[in-house]
Amino acid sequence: MRRMDFTERLNLYLEGGMIQPADVDDIQAIIAMFDQKYHIQLQEENADTFIAHLCAAFGRNATGEKKIGRASCRERV
Repeated sequence: MRRMDFTERLNLYLEGGMIQPADVDDIQAIIAMFDQKYHIQLQEENADTFIAHLCAAFGRNATGEKKIGRASCRERV
């Protein structure tokens, strides 16, 4: 199986305006940190959803958007 990095995915998110060029550098640094600190190589096969959500968070941070989550069980009662 061929391992894939996140270059294509990050470029798509960048072209789509979801993230900014500085975000790409930060996300790549996070990917490198997982490898260096935890010896976990993040690849499309094992971290595609994590990277997608990370990029979404970077995008929300840039626009100031706040994610409204579901109410906890206590709040529903």
